[in-house]
Amino acid sequence: MINMINHREVLTSGETDVLVRFISDPVEMLLEYRLIALDTPKAADLPQQGYYGEYAEVSMRYCILILSTDIYGYTDTAFLYDISRDEQIAKEILKILYDGAVTPITAKHIVEDLL
Repeated sequence: MINMINHREVLTSGETDVLVRFISDPVEMLLEYRLIALDTPKAADLPQQGYYGEYAEVSMRYCILILSTDIYGYTDTAFLYDISRDEQIAKEILKILYDGAVTPITAKHIVEDLL
């Protein structure tokens, strides 16, 4: 049985969405899904022709962090960097992962299939 115990939107220091789900079968586990917006360096902030090369201004990068904790205290995480540059697409992917109760172990493979 899969139950949502909490859903909230947070707009602080880059985090835009947090979804939390509790799973009781086959093992009790708390899953937390976070959409994180990372502001990338702007062209004016980068050294000229240096390590970064020639960059135009780059848009916001959306990442997903998945945390799981089971009843025995075991925790696992997955950080999926630069899922999308479009906020709506990133939110849709976050919702798909949440709806499917995707764990950190399988998250990378699921997102590869989605993209």
